[in-house]
Amino acid sequence: MREQLKFIIIMVGILLLVAARAAGMPFSYSFRSLSVSDGLPDLVINTCYKDRSGYMWFGTNVSLERFDGIRLKHYLIKGKAET
Repeated sequence: MREQLKFIIIMVGILLLVAARAAGMPFSYSFRSLSVSDGLPDLVINTCYKDRSGYMWFGTNVSLERFDGIRLKHYLIKGKAET
């Protein structure tokens, strides 16, 4: 009985993987970390967004950053200084 249950679980897992692949779902994701050494002005990212062109946008406390996969472009937020 235990062997049959193990076989059924393995078959269901294989079927789920095949169905996910047929539906176009990727199996893996990659993430490249960014830090101050890469050009981020702040280590705290409040929000992120990927636009239709493929750019990643990051909102920090002091700027808006556009990442093209290689480098960051800074858009500083002008405002009054905190006291």
